[in-house]
Amino acid sequence: MLKTKIKCPVLPLRDIVVYPKMIVPLFVGREKSVNAIQSVAEEDGNIILLTQKEASVDEPQADDLYHIGTLGNILQMLRLPDGTVKVLIEGMERVKVVKFGKNKDFMEAEAEVLPEEEVSNSLELEALVRAVLSQFEEYVKLSRKTPPEVLVSVNQLKDYAKMADTIAAHLSLKIEDKQALLEGKTLADRFEKILEFMNSELTVLEVENRIKSRVKKQMEKSHGDFGKRPLWLGKSQRKNH
Repeated sequence: MLKTKIKCPVLPLRDIVVYPKMIVPLFVGREKSVNAIQSVAEEDGNIILLTQKEASVDEPQADDLYHIGTLGNILQMLRLPDGTVKVLIEGMERVKVVKFGKNKDFMEAEAEVLPEEEVSNSLELEALVRAVLSQFEEYVKLSRKTPPEVLVSVNQLKDYAKMADTIAAHLSLKIEDKQALLEGKTLADRFEKILEFMNSELTVLEVENRIKSRVKKQMEKSHGDFGKRPLWLGKSQRKNH
């Protein structure tokens, strides 16, 4: 399959990686980013979403951004009284930037659309998917940050690419790890990375839950012991308090 080249404005992102088929609300405040959003809205075009390597950089340049990102489509745009813009963006396809353009008003780039691989009936991939779904179910139970409905919808997905991206979007990972999942070259590669990250995260969650359970029992025991103490004090004792 031939790679399609596109030229679009770029929206640098702090602390978030947007995956294809995901719909996310974003608050945009930097002048060049607002200009990029405005340009896309006026031309009814698309925008390239690239994550910053360091969220603290206020005016990111080409080297401050990961060069694999997601092509986005603006669904809604709302200007707020403080000058910022709230946008609802849908991720569409993975893209790889090949060249940044020169535009004083906003960042823009030329990129290649990275085609999704055609899924063959691979026993290895099928086994990976089952293992990931099983671990994700355990992750949802232990983390309690992901709504149970997500698990239901993920189990109903037939599109493995969307399944991998949906699970990746709901994992509590460092930005570099989220980016690594976006950059996975094949579905098998992405599912293997997801499994690796989840196994590591589950180990941490299990330890956290054991600690919480132990602390809770200690607190309950302390309250129980406190309740058994006499509530009255003798006269001599009162004088010392």
